[in-house]
Amino acid sequence: MDFFEAYAPDSSRPPLVGVTVREGSSADAVAIGRLIAERNRRPIEDAVRGVADEIDRLERGLTEKMFCVAELDGRALGFGRTTMLPCDDIEGARGLPRGWYLTGVVVEPEFRRRGVGRALTEFRVNWVAQRADEIFYYTSAANGASIALHADYRELTRDFAFPGLTFAGGVGILYSRALAREFRP
Repeated sequence: MDFFEAYAPDSSRPPLVGVTVREGSSADAVAIGRLIAERNRRPIEDAVRGVADEIDRLERGLTEKMFCVAELDGRALGFGRTTMLPCDDIEGARGLPRGWYLTGVVVEPEFRRRGVGRALTEFRVNWVAQRADEIFYYTSAANGASIALHADYRELTRDFAFPGLTFAGGVGILYSRALAREFRP
């Protein structure tokens, strides 16, 4: 599985019909772990254990995070994660405001460029819109597909740091988007 999709704006793959997105739970640890293991080329056992630990911390109220899963006929095609990052409280973080961040989408290669990533992103944005006025997102400057997906975001800076965060090509971009109040209850 490629780390991120090569940008192909003229690809003509038809959108998938019948994809649903829902919040993830501990029952999704294996499916999410498999997607992470394939993407990052690491042992599936390690990835599943890492996801199970993240979800356990979430369910015990030790972290503010949300996982969502895109499915078609009961098969997980991809997942997304949203995380509250208290960046001003994290040693080594610089230039990142405290807030909700889109912290990753992974879609199986055969289902990329068919609307799954967009569906996962819209689900997460709507979820965050019920909790905040703004959402943040960062990506590699080399990730054209992700940048195009978030075309309605505003670039904030390329001068930021977070412990352990590196980017393909060495340059990351931080974006933000104001969230409409009409989404909030």
